[in-house]
Amino acid sequence: METLHSDKQYDRIILVGHSLGTILAYELLAFFWERKNLARQITEATAAFEALKTLEAVAPLLEARPDDASLLLRWRDGQRSLRQAMAAHDAANPGGQGDATARWIISDFVTLGSPLTHAEFLMAAGRPDLDARIVAREMPSSPPVRENLDPANLQAAIDAGMIAAGTSDGRLFSFPWRDDDKTWELHHAALFCAVRWTNIFDHSQWIFQGDLISGPLRGEFGPGVIDIDLREIRGQAHGFTHTLYWDRKADSRQLEVLRRAVNLLDRPPGEVWSGFEHAIVRKSTSVEPLPPGT
Repeated sequence: METLHSDKQYDRIILVGHSLGTILAYELLAFFWERKNLARQITEATAAFEALKTLEAVAPLLEARPDDASLLLRWRDGQRSLRQAMAAHDAANPGGQGDATARWIISDFVTLGSPLTHAEFLMAAGRPDLDARIVAREMPSSPPVRENLDPANLQAAIDAGMIAAGTSDGRLFSFPWRDDDKTWELHHAALFCAVRWTNIFDHSQWIFQGDLISGPLRGEFGPGVIDIDLREIRGQAHGFTHTLYWDRKADSRQLEVLRRAVNLLDRPPGEVWSGFEHAIVRKSTSVEPLPPGT
């Protein structure tokens, strides 16, 4: 990832993980984000800062109304805008023109058949421990954990328009340096401010129908994750599907979901998920497939 960031031939990275690879990719992404401290620094009155303000405003709304598809798409649009601005950070970085250590170009994390759905016992000692690790910023979530600003930073946040004057909620996932350049920094677990997370799974029935290993992730890692249950898209699978997410012989509607998740052309979220709004925020109990062309 460091090599790709340093190579100016690349302006975007899409990371796709399958099965155990999704756990490895999650931890590597978290570690890599922590290392990219220059990329996490954002100056006021820039395109990146405007995108950051949007994300800070939308995050508490999405947390309060996680099943609101319009808020989820607003969140992902903000992620896209922030990542695009962060990709151009190197030009203005103090390290000098073309300093690749200052840019961030990973746009998407796509998980297929992910055992992260069982994170409470694979990566923690139970659900309370998993929740505590996320709150402690050991494990990134989407939206990221918002922390109370130091009282000394409240006025700087108000002056920058990050929070409203007189507000009692000073929780953000970024903080001001209060320096002459008016620098802000995203905290070390705010990875999913800039990276969209899409999870594709296949609901299992009778163990051998669908993918027992996979499952939804929004409940564990936050409402900024898009969960797509393939059973809702094309009906219940009739065999074990853990390695069939990208199979050329798979149902065309299933492959269409994968194409939308990867989003090679980086289209706006509202365009990518048009017609799928009902599928990205909830899990229906129905097993009937959607009509062809939906």
